[in-house]
Parts: sequence; C-alpha cells; structure tokens
Amino acid sequence: MPYERHALTEKILKDAWDKAVDGTLLTIDPASQEQEIPGDFLAQVLQGEKMEKAPQRVMIAGAHITGGFDVKSSKLLCPLELTDCVFDKSPNLDQANARNITLKGCTFPGLRGWELKVEHDFSLEDSSSSNLVDLCGAQIGGQVDLKGVTLSAPGPEVLKLNGLVVQREMRWSGMTTHGQVTMIGARVSKQFICIGTTLVNAGGIALLAQGIKVGSSAYMKSGFSASGEVDISGAEITGRLDCRNGTFRSAGLEQGALRADGIHIENDLICENGFLAEGGVNLLGATIGGSLRCTGGRFINPGSLAIRAARAKISQDFECKRGFRAEGQVLLAGCKIGGSAKFQGGQFIHPTDSALDGTGMEVGQNVVLGKDYPGEQMPAEGFISEGEVKLVDAKIMQDLNCTGGRFSNSQRVALNAQGVTVRDVLLENDFCADGMLDLSGSQIGGKLLCSGGQFTGSRVSLRADGMTVQREAQLDDGFRAEGKVHIRRAQFGAGLSFDGAFLAAVGGSNSLTLRGSSIKGRLNLVTREKPPGAMDLRRVVVTELYDDKAVWPDRIKLHGLVYETLREDGPKIKDRLEWLKSNGKYEPQIYRQLAKVYQVTGDEDLARKVLIAEQDERRKSRPGFHGVLAWWGGWFLKATVGYGYNPFRVLMELAVLEVIGGIVFSILRNDIHPVSPHVVGDYQPWLYSLDLLLPVVNFRWSLWFYPTGAAVWWAAAFTATGWALATALVVGLGGVFKRK
Repeated sequence: MPYERHALTEKILKDAWDKAVDGTLLTIDPASQEQEIPGDFLAQVLQGEKMEKAPQRVMIAGAHITGGFDVKSSKLLCPLELTDCVFDKSPNLDQANARNITLKGCTFPGLRGWELKVEHDFSLEDSSSSNLVDLCGAQIGGQVDLKGVTLSAPGPEVLKLNGLVVQREMRWSGMTTHGQVTMIGARVSKQFICIGTTLVNAGGIALLAQGIKVGSSAYMKSGFSASGEVDISGAEITGRLDCRNGTFRSAGLEQGALRADGIHIENDLICENGFLAEGGVNLLGATIGGSLRCTGGRFINPGSLAIRAARAKISQDFECKRGFRAEGQVLLAGCKIGGSAKFQGGQFIHPTDSALDGTGMEVGQNVVLGKDYPGEQMPAEGFISEGEVKLVDAKIMQDLNCTGGRFSNSQRVALNAQGVTVRDVLLENDFCADGMLDLSGSQIGGKLLCSGGQFTGSRVSLRADGMTVQREAQLDDGFRAEGKVHIRRAQFGAGLSFDGAFLAAVGGSNSLTLRGSSIKGRLNLVTREKPPGAMDLRRVVVTELYDDKAVWPDRIKLHGLVYETLREDGPKIKDRLEWLKSNGKYEPQIYRQLAKVYQVTGDEDLARKVLIAEQDERRKSRPGFHGVLAWWGGWFLKATVGYGYNPFRVLMELAVLEVIGGIVFSILRNDIHPVSPHVVGDYQPWLYSLDLLLPVVNFRWSLWFYPTGAAVWWAAAFTATGWALATALVVGLGGVFKRK
C-alpha cells in the first residue's frame, strides 16, 4: 500500500484501499476515533496511482475528508460515491473527467467543478455547502441531482451553473439556497424539476437562468418558492413550464418576481392552482406553443405591472378564469393568441390606470370577459375589473363576450374597445359597466347584443361613434343607460332596437344621439319609459322607423332624418305633426320627408296635410315686419289654394263668388249700362260677373257694359278678387313646383 500514514490507522487505510478495488462500501462508525481520510489519499485512489489493480468504485460513508480533495484536470477511473461525509476544504473537480459522482448527505465549504465532465450522473443529494458551488461549463452525460441540497455562501452567489450541459434530467426538488443561483446558457436535455425548491435572495436575484435550454418540461411547482427575482428570459423549453402552486416573491424590484421576456415554450405555461407572484411577471415577447394557464393564480404588484405579456405569442388559449386575481396592470398590447382569451371569473384590479390593456391584441377565437359556469356544484363567478379594460384596435376572429362581467372605473372609461374588429359583441344580462363603454370605430361583423346590460357611473354611458355592425344591434329588454348614449355616424346592417330600454340621461342633455347613422332595417325607439333627455336623430338614414308616441321625449331633433316606412299601427297624422314640432324649430326637410313617405304608401291626402302644416310653420318662423307680411300672405294662400296643394279650392271659391255676383248684378241691373247704343244683345248679369272674376279669360261683357252707382264698387271688388285668386293660384302652384 503506497500511501504514508497520517493520523489514520493502517487498518483504515488498508480497508479503504481494498474496498475501492472490490467496489464495495466502506462504512466508518460515527463513534469511532478513526474517521479521517485524507483528501489527497482519496484522490490518489480514484486515479489508480501506484495500484496493482484499478479501482472499481469508491464508496465511503461517514468519513471526514481532511485536507484538500483536488482532482483538477484528472481522470477518475471509477465512480465516486460518498455518503454523509464531511470535507474540511472545498473539493476541486475543475476540468476533471469522471464516470459518476455522488456526494449524498455530505457537507463541504463550497465545491469547484468548472468544465467538469461526468460520463453518467452527478449528485449532491441532501448535501450542504457553506460556500459557492461552481459547475460552470460542466458536461454531465446523465442527470444532475440536487435534491434536498442546502446552499449558502458569504458572497452573493451560492450556485453557478453557467454553460452547464446535462444530457438527462436536472433535479432540484427540495433544494434550499440562500443567495443567487446562476445558470446562464445552461442546457438540460430532458426535464428540469424544481418541485418544492426554495430559493432565497430577498432584494436580489434568486435565479438567473437567462437563455437556458430545456429539452423537455420544466417544473417550478408544488411548493417551489423564490424570494427574489427569477430570471429565465430568453429560455427555450421544448415541453411545458409548470409553475402551479409555485410562489415567486420579489416585490419592489424593477424587473419583477418572474422575468421570462423572450422565452420560448413549445407547450403550456402553467401559473394556476395556487400560483402566487408578489411582483411583476414579465412575458414580454414570449412565445408559447400551447396555452398560458393562469386560472387560480394570484399576481400581486399594486400600482405597477402584474403581468407584462406585450407582443407575446400564444398558440392556443390564455386562461385567467375562476380564482385568478391580478393586483396591478395586465399588459397584453400587441399580444397574439391563437385560441381564446378566457378571463371569465377572473379579477383584474388596477384602479389608477388600465387593469387590462389589450391594445392591438389579436385573438384567433373568443375573448370572454363574463361569467364562469363551473357546473351545478359551484356558483357562477363573473369577470371583475377595477380600472380601465382596453381592447383598442384589437382583432378578435370570433366573439367578445362580456355577459355577466362587471367593469368598474367610475366617471372614466370602463371598457375601451375603440377600433376593435370582432364577429359578435355580447354585453347581455348581468353585464354591468360602472363607467363608459367605448365602441367608437369598432367593426362588428355580426351582432351587437346588449339586452339587459347595465351602464352606469358616467355622463356618457355608451359611445359608439363610427361603429359598423353588419347585422342587428339590440340595446333592448332591460338595457339601462344612466348616462348619454352616443352612436354617431354608425352603420347597422339589420336594424337597431331600443325596445324596452331605459334611457335615463338627464340634465338637459341628449339621452340618445344617433346623428349621422345609417340603419338598414328597423330602428325601434319604443323604450320602456319616456326618456328624460332629448333624442338626436339628425341625418339618420333608416329603412323603417318604429316608434310610439307614449314614449316620445319632449325634444326630438329630426333635421335630415330619412326613413322609407313608418310603423303601420303607429301614431296618427295629428300626432305625427306634433312629433315634427318637437324638433324645436322649423326645418322644411322633416315635413317633406314625412309627406314623401305618405305619398309612397298612397296616402296623398295625408301628404298634403303634412305639406300644408309645413307652410304653416314656415310662415310662423319668419321674424319682424316681413314676417308679419309673410304671415298674412301665407294665410291668404292657405285659405285660397291650400298653399298650392289644393288648387281646385279656387273653383269652389269662384263658384260661390259667381253665385253672389250673379245675384248682386241682377239686383243692380239698373246701374249697369251699355257703353254705346250699338251694343248688340241684352245685359247678362251672370256672364258679367264671371267676366269680372276671370282676369285672363275675356268674355267682353265688362267691355260692353259699365257700372254706375253701387255697381261700381261691386265690379271693382269682383275684379280685384279675381286677380287675387288668380295670383294665389299661380303663386301657390309655382311654390309647389319649386319645392319639388
């Protein structure tokens, strides 16, 4: 035996040597005074120096390894298995080549294994180190097992694995570290398991694993706890990243509790069922080949970003359902989701700003911000937001379903969906917005359904200027808006209904504004009650206007309103004329529009009544002295020819005057004399009267006979009356043709 004795007996040395050759276990009694094995002796055995037979395996339990154990740049001829051993100094395995290394339950003041190469497994199971463990650049052909390891160090880092290459799994289950763990650019060919792992580095980085590559799944779950930032940005994980029931605490740090920006995961990212992040979770630009599942997870970072997933790409669903709670902003701007965004039952709390920001988000299926219905055994839970929900310019291939959701941002915008592109929008039943809903510029390829939706907490409850709805829009059956409803310059492909709606805006403002909108189909304005504010229908174009006088507001702005038909059993002509007066001022177009509709349906008499009513309002509307003259002139035209719309009334008036004239001029025949003795024929009072009344037609009786006495005045009166009636007829008919 070519080793000089230290404090160890000849017997212990011989036993250690023989056991190595046989490949059997050397167990040292903890009560024995002879526990020490020199580190250099152990190194010599492993290298087979001065040995007649090569060692098969070094297996020692309970030894105290004294001095330095240094096998730097050496080749170890056999596996090393040490159990419950204590090292005086840090083992040095730098650039060593080994078949298998197991240090189970051992204690050492640090360990060096820079560029270490192990053919099979490397294990520190249940061991503890009081200084840095450095395995940078190591290459392990099997698995790395750090189960139950406890690591601490006086410096900032306790474990360095930069560039580590592991051909099988890496197991950290139950590992506890006090300080930073660094594994930048490490590669693990199979699973990376951190179940029950505790990483403590409060105020700093607990795990720095930028650019790590995992060939299967990574697990940071079931009791995994990190006090300090976990940075896996740029990581590539072939399977899933499972963080369910994991805890990540790094509140107050700029980068957050979990930093995974630019990460690439080919399967799911799971942050559900008890997941807790105290500090932000950063998924900026992440690529997730499966789903992002956060149901039941809690993301706590008040006043800042709870989840940052801007420009992330998620191939399947993003789930934040029952039990999910985010205190802080969830940022999804520019995010692309191949499946659905399922947020029913989730809580998004960030009252000082946007609680959920999906500006420019693209979703391949549905966005669900409503109720979660788990089944008969559990009550439904609805989506809750405190702060603005932004879906500005989002593109949703199927539906935006907010039925049962509660959006709170009082006196501000609760749900901002400006410019959203979507199939159907569902805001029905228990939907409640305490703040404004903004659908301005949205493109809805199907339906807008708001039946039973409640809109409160803002001066403007609903704003949808420039919105396009290809099919019907239903704001009916219990729809309630306590503020204004602005739907200006919108387009509806199959009708707009307010049947049974409550429009409660007060304060002298418009309860409903549809100015400039185009509606193919029916516009139903039969609200549940009479709106307290005005209704603005200016420049609205609609196929059918369906209303009820019982719920007409006191003021309806009608200028430019164009409609093809009216409700068949709707208000009568008398009520319609009052409806036109509710416009507040004379507008010729609103009368002519109503008359046109009556004409199209064959109600010429009703059309004339409307046009006559228009002229009545016209002569009332002119101010000043000219207005007085116009009033009297209009009165005369109405009395004589119905403003030209009843021209045959002149014939009746002429007939009456002819009868009167015939009688009068018969009585006054003694005052009528021929102009010369050569006049042929006898005086005819009836023809004389008719000749006076018709200024254009000349029967010559007024030329052959002249009046004297009282007949002079009667002749003058009949002549003037004739001219007046003729003028009225010409002026009235001319005005009609001009208006047409």
